[in-house]
Amino acid sequence: MAHPDAETHPFAGPTVHDADELATELADNTFRGSCIQQPADARKIRVLDLCSGPGGVGVALRTIFHQPNVDGWFLGVDVDDYTDTYPGEFRQMDFRNLTLDALGLEERVDLVWVSFPCLAYTRLSHIHHDDPTEAHQTIPEYNVREVCERLGHEYVIENVETCHDLIEERTVKVNGQPFGRPLNYPRKFETSFHDQFEDDHFTGPTKNAETVAVATATSEELAEAKQIPEAAAWTEQEAKSAIPPQYVAFILSHCPALPEVRPPGGTGEWYKTSREDGQESIWSYTEATP
Repeated sequence: MAHPDAETHPFAGPTVHDADELATELADNTFRGSCIQQPADARKIRVLDLCSGPGGVGVALRTIFHQPNVDGWFLGVDVDDYTDTYPGEFRQMDFRNLTLDALGLEERVDLVWVSFPCLAYTRLSHIHHDDPTEAHQTIPEYNVREVCERLGHEYVIENVETCHDLIEERTVKVNGQPFGRPLNYPRKFETSFHDQFEDDHFTGPTKNAETVAVATATSEELAEAKQIPEAAAWTEQEAKSAIPPQYVAFILSHCPALPEVRPPGGTGEWYKTSREDGQESIWSYTEATP
C-alpha cells in the first residue's frame, strides 16, 4: 500500500537538473520544506548530529523538524568549523569528551546521530595502507557508543558497508534504489533500535538499473542524485560523503524516541533481505509503506 502522502512527502522532491535550478529551488523554499533556520533558543534540541560536516544529515533534519507534527530542533557538532554551511544550530567541538554541560543542554537528547569518518574502513584506503586502522581513527578508539549513550537516549552510527567496527546484529544496510534515487550508494547504520526493523538490508539496485557513478561524479551531479541542493557548492569529497535525506528519514522513522517522523516515499524496485531467513526478494517500498 502506498504511503498516503507519497506524492507530497517532503523527501519526494522534484528532479533538478543543474546547479542554477538547485539554487533557485533552495531560494524559493520549495525543495523539501522551508530553509529558514530556527532561533537557537526557540526550540528544544532533540537530535545531535555528530561529525556533521557541512550538513548532509543536517539538510534532512531541517526538513524533518519543519514538518508541522514534529516539535524540536537539532544541533550539528564537528571538529571543523561549518558555521556558514550547516543548516541548523552548530558547535565547533571535538565530540570525544563532549558533555551535555559543554553543549548547554540540561538533559539527554532523543537521538545522537554519528557520521563517523570512514577512512579506516574504505576499500580505497587499502591501496595506501596495509592496515588503514593504524593510520586513521576508528569507532572503538573514539569510544563512539559511550559518547552516544552519555548524550542521548537512542543512537545511529553510520558508515560504509565495509566498516567492520559496527555491531553486525544491530545494523541495517540502505541503498538509493528503494527510494527512487539513481544511486548505488550503500551505507550501513548501527542503531540502538535495530529491533524496530523488519528486515536487515534494504539494498538494490535491481539488475540494469541506471545509477550515478558516485566515485567519479561532480558535486553538482551528486547534489541532484542525492537531493541535497547545497552539496553543489561543497567539495566533491563532502558531496560524496553526504547521506541522502531519504536514508535519514527512513532510519529515523523507526526510532521510538521520534515517533512523529514519517518514512519517505519511494518508487523503485529493489532487493530486500529478510531478517527471518536471509532470503533476498524484489520489493517496492511504495507498496510496502503503511
